[in-house]
Amino acid sequence: ASDVYKRQEYSKPVTTTPVVDGDAVIFGARDGHVYALDRDSGEAKWRYDAADGVGASPVVAGESVVSADYRGNVFCLKKSNGEVLWTQTLPQRVVSTPCVGGGEVLVGCTDGHAYGLSLETGRILWKVGTGGRIRASASSDGESFYLTSYDGNVYAIAGGNGAVRWKHTIGGQLNSTPAVDEGRVVAGAEGGIFAIDAATGKRLWRFRTRKPVNSFITMEGGRVYAGCNDGNVYCLDAATGEPIWKSPTGDIVLSRPRLEGGLLFVTSYDKSVYCLDAATGERVADYATAGSIYSSPVIHGDRLFFGNNQGEFYCIKYRSDSPQ
Repeated sequence: ASDVYKRQEYSKPVTTTPVVDGDAVIFGARDGHVYALDRDSGEAKWRYDAADGVGASPVVAGESVVSADYRGNVFCLKKSNGEVLWTQTLPQRVVSTPCVGGGEVLVGCTDGHAYGLSLETGRILWKVGTGGRIRASASSDGESFYLTSYDGNVYAIAGGNGAVRWKHTIGGQLNSTPAVDEGRVVAGAEGGIFAIDAATGKRLWRFRTRKPVNSFITMEGGRVYAGCNDGNVYCLDAATGEPIWKSPTGDIVLSRPRLEGGLLFVTSYDKSVYCLDAATGERVADYATAGSIYSSPVIHGDRLFFGNNQGEFYCIKYRSDSPQ
């Protein structure tokens, strides 16, 4: 595999997941900046200087980009030039990626609250208290937000007023970003992977793992894909939780697996990105970097974008049969 470009000048880890929008790729770094690069050349388009490290991945909503820093500042920037549209300061550190739905932005905070902000103004519309820190990101089905907390619960929170529709107790410190699809919410936990009925909050199934599942969950085409601290990527039947395949990497997997054209791309703390056959889990190709990888890969056309904990940002090309 040969990288198209690689930016090495970042002094701190790039743990956020980039977003590709138009001709720009946008990501945050722990050096306290949000960067927008030209998607093709890697040249800088604009940079936003935050008050502290940026661990919350940027989210594009219309002509805006929303992210947050470790000081608890949530900020909305103009997508075209990085100009600040609004900022809202929460009481403690924010590492949770904002989730946009229905004109609202849900941001989980390490003070144990989920805050519902106006996408237009940043004003706090409502907040929901949990019994533990919130580090994972929420997911939305357009009507409700679903998120996990260190208090061991999965929450379904109604958009518009922040009413808690249900909470489902799994136990342990939950640090997995859930997925919602076809009426199911699937989340990782210390004891495996759990599926919950999105309407009622009742448990549908559980798949047991020996080590925690702290990755972002991907659910698509009737299948669940998740990384585990045992170094494996698991593929399960979304309806039953039955295992379809597992594929090993060399270290823990915390990223969100990405599906594209029958291929599954996933990064690992063993410093590599893997391309797997989504149907069988067989390894098609892998690409090694200089640092452990928390950042989830993002695909645009024939290119794969991601950062690593060494402060590098990569764009690599792949063909439909293998990365190159």
